[in-house]
Amino acid sequence: MGKSESREKEEPAIREMTPAHLREAKGEEFLQVMFLQSARIYKLFKKNPKYEQIQERLHEAVAAKRTVRVQLSAPQGDVIVGVEKC
Repeated sequence: MGKSESREKEEPAIREMTPAHLREAKGEEFLQVMFLQSARIYKLFKKNPKYEQIQERLHEAVAAKRTVRVQLSAPQGDVIVGVEKC
């Protein structure tokens, strides 16, 4: 397997992070999520079948200042595909 093939088949990454702020821009297809542990702005796409559930967990975590387990689409990615309580 070559380098380009291994990049195409990246496994999802799971990180424990504390959400600091959620921002929903009008007309965007995603919710912007900021975490205390990263300067990067992450995206939760509205087309995600678990969008409502994930958004609710993120709002609860922001209010409680609680860390959550975040599943990203790729190890170095910025797309959120899942969130679980720690």
